Amino acid sequence: MWNRSPRRFVVFVAALCLYFVLCPQSSQAQSEAQATAFVQHLYHLYDPFVAADQDVSKLPNITGELAPSIFSPILIHLIRRDQRINRGYVPTLDFDPLVNSNGFYTLMLKSLRVTKNDAKKATAYVTVILYGRSPSESSAAETTVNDLRLHLIWLPQGWRIDDIESKETPSLRKLLQ
Repeated sequence: MWNRSPRRFVVFVAALCLYFVLCPQSSQAQSEAQATAFVQHLYHLYDPFVAADQDVSKLPNITGELAPSIFSPILIHLIRRDQRINRGYVPTLDFDPLVNSNGFYTLMLKSLRVTKNDAKKATAYVTVILYGRSPSESSAAETTVNDLRLHLIWLPQGWRIDDIESKETPSLRKLLQ
């Protein structure tokens, strides 16, 4: 077919290339705004806990059933290995990595800024305020401000966290390795 008309073949290939360049693909990385929406959604997962007067059963199980929608496959593998190795004992990951704490009464997302590093990577700079009691009743001693850096990667399923940095934990991945 193409032997009879090499010009048609060239036009076909050029059109195909133009299609892939101009038409967005579902597997291409999303914008900073969409990465920001992903991170905001993660912190909204805590809303039922806050609204239910800190009913612990309402805390999101981010390292359990929600993990595939939050973390990269490599980070999930490290979390699962930590859980398996330390079964019956306190695991290395004995805190909530999205807030860098294992006990709080309520939280507030104070600030969020996302920058794209390249087409498939972004970094979210997050500041959360954790209160020991309700914000109106908490003293300064019962309030903790945590700055976190979430390293995001784009996968066919969407944005996922590939690593988390904080003052106390320079790399969640390294902690779990």
